[in-house]
Amino acid sequence: MLKIKILKIGKLKKEYLEAEKEFLKRLKSFASIEIIDKKDDTAIEKSLNPDTHIIALDRVGKQYSSEDFAEIIRTERDFGKGAITILIGGPHGFPENLLKKAHAKISFGKLTYTHQLAYILLLEQLYRTHTILTNKKYHY
Repeated sequence: MLKIKILKIGKLKKEYLEAEKEFLKRLKSFASIEIIDKKDDTAIEKSLNPDTHIIALDRVGKQYSSEDFAEIIRTERDFGKGAITILIGGPHGFPENLLKKAHAKISFGKLTYTHQLAYILLLEQLYRTHTILTNKKYHY
């Protein structure tokens, strides 16, 4: 089973907890997901495992369609290390030295989101990836 670790700065506000719970429930059959809250960039950097495929969410990262994102995940699951670490920064993003450690930088578009909303969007896209890869009907 695919292993996904999400390293993010800060705790989730209660307004987002129900969405988190729902998506994590849906994702159980797709991947083993570990969520780790850190207080700052240094703590995230110390938690990086170079034996995983590291993806940083970054406002100037490359933009992908849901299908292309699913292909990245599928390739890593089937032909890579089978383990992905996804980084979500705070309000100022990540410093360049930390971004250089990422194998990929992904953007959810030119709009700016709070790190909490970006986290929920990530969970939704991971679930959408699951439905794309398993040919399940979702919300197309």
